[in-house]
Amino acid sequence: MAPAVGSRGRPSTAGAVWAPASLTDTAAPLYADSLVECENLSMAPFYECHYRLPGPETLQGRFAWPERMWDLFTAVERDRLIHNLVHLQPSTHFSGLGSFEWIIAAITDEVNKHILHPIPSPRSVHVCDKEPTRQRVLSSFDPHHRPHHVFRDFTERLPAEDKEEFLAMVPGTHEPQITRRAKNEMARRYIFDVFKDRADKCATSFCVLHGKQCPCFSKAPSPWHSDDSESDNESETTLHLHGAGVICKDASSQGSMSGDGGQFMHLQHLWCAERIARQEDIILVECTPRWEPRTVMKHMPSKYHSHSAVLTTGMLGEQNRRDRRELAMYNSERVVCCSSYVNCGERVIRLFVCYSCVISLCLIQC
Repeated sequence: MAPAVGSRGRPSTAGAVWAPASLTDTAAPLYADSLVECENLSMAPFYECHYRLPGPETLQGRFAWPERMWDLFTAVERDRLIHNLVHLQPSTHFSGLGSFEWIIAAITDEVNKHILHPIPSPRSVHVCDKEPTRQRVLSSFDPHHRPHHVFRDFTERLPAEDKEEFLAMVPGTHEPQITRRAKNEMARRYIFDVFKDRADKCATSFCVLHGKQCPCFSKAPSPWHSDDSESDNESETTLHLHGAGVICKDASSQGSMSGDGGQFMHLQHLWCAERIARQEDIILVECTPRWEPRTVMKHMPSKYHSHSAVLTTGMLGEQNRRDRRELAMYNSERVVCCSSYVNCGERVIRLFVCYSCVISLCLIQC
């Protein structure tokens, strides 16, 4: 239950960081799914997840966050983290400048300070970003951290005919909202059927690193073996971790604010269809606060459970706000449990207080 509202329209509880008016419950929903019940999705109330907690309040302190996390873990959790780093296969979409990859590298570097035999930093099986500048940055990583594949436009992995028909369903900017929503729903049904019927045809794309078509989901070479042979129990030991900063323009105050009637919603549907087909163990999503997690979770298999919260940098003493929606989805058949960290209030913050915390906490739950 939200705290009582004061005379200026803000809750009167002291010591909290508050949401702008556009994020309160009175805001008009951008998505038709905003009121849909989703039993596998735990949404932390906005007010409950914005209390300030002790944490790094300077840039230097934030760089030292992996060390803080190691000190917080129990011996069992540390062993679990080491085990999962050894077997980790990360991947990202809408990859940006590779912060996801560098955070995993930072966690690995911190772990290596405390163990006898260092772990090679897990390299992403693939990254994907449409922007050429970002592709060049991702391709320029040193060999120990460089992704195995750097892909371009997400839609390039679709067969030509499917891509053409799929993109023809993208709504125009001047069409009524109801029409745009209907077209995006048509696009969703179409691309879901494509991945349901012929996902194997959507598994290659042009790789910037190799200059040719490469498989999107081939097993990454293991740093622990000289050859690429797979062990008999590879599927049991490998931990697939996927991260995405889904396109926020349809839900951002700096964008169209069109919600599920936006021009980029089809890319989220394509991303969701691939996640359903791939069924990674842990999926982490970051977006603008008004993005609606139900647009993804209502389509995921029932074995996926998820937790979401909107957080602000103000919790850590930042003067400049940057509210972001965070979503963690995990395969309950493969991941022991994340709920002890993200069921409500302060525990949500413990998971989402920074992205490296998200990843490292997820990696001790599997």
